[in-house]
Amino acid sequence: MTAGSPAVHRLSPPAERTLLVLHGLEDTHGSWRPVARALGAGWGCVGADMPWHAGNSYQWRWDAAPGDWVATTLAQLDRAPDLVLAHSFSANAVLDFLVRDQRPGIPAAVLLSPFFYGTKQRATWQTWDAARQAFERQIRAGISVRSRSRIGAGDLELVISRTLARVGIDGFVAVFDEYLRSGTLDLGAVSIPVSVVVGGNERTRAAECAALAAALPNSNLLIEPDRDHYLHLTDPERVAEHCRKALAPALADRARYQRGASGCW
Repeated sequence: MTAGSPAVHRLSPPAERTLLVLHGLEDTHGSWRPVARALGAGWGCVGADMPWHAGNSYQWRWDAAPGDWVATTLAQLDRAPDLVLAHSFSANAVLDFLVRDQRPGIPAAVLLSPFFYGTKQRATWQTWDAARQAFERQIRAGISVRSRSRIGAGDLELVISRTLARVGIDGFVAVFDEYLRSGTLDLGAVSIPVSVVVGGNERTRAAECAALAAALPNSNLLIEPDRDHYLHLTDPERVAEHCRKALAPALADRARYQRGASGCW
């Protein structure tokens, strides 16, 4: 691993299929353990602690673009993954990578709760305010779903307050910049099948995901009723099923290509 590269961790033993999982902002690879367990035998899950992991300094913003960090992570793996599953900020980083690389070396991707600024209108201060409110709600919800009954309500509010203060404007601006930039990406250049998964309780995000899926050449939109931003934590079995379904046609396309190319791949 080169200096500054995301640390890669194995979440399950090597298997026939390899899944690379990438966490969202202020999270770690460990949040994918429920999904790795739900996938079971036959899937070897590898997670990376991306530069935007919990407790980071946000210096990574000046070192490389999010898509470049995805490319750096992929370059560390012993073998190319059969599927990439990415949440929230990492989902948009994968989009950035797929737009930049016309031969990404992965058969398919599942993007869980990506954000998308699909309007042609110029952003306003109202856009800023709405995005900031959504950002704070997601920080709050993420801490709440991980803590659950482990800490009392008073302590939970203290943890949330301290986290918001630490993440600060650096964290929000990192997300807001990528949110606006998502509307400028050449999504028609994405060459692989992409499944876009979002919780139905995220009404604004679900509408954004629908617009994103419509802009991608080969996509599948999956809106999960009564689910929110942290579907991989609250319903890992469902996310695992989305991975299985996303990989099946990609492997079929690979097999057809192999037959047509006389075994070359």
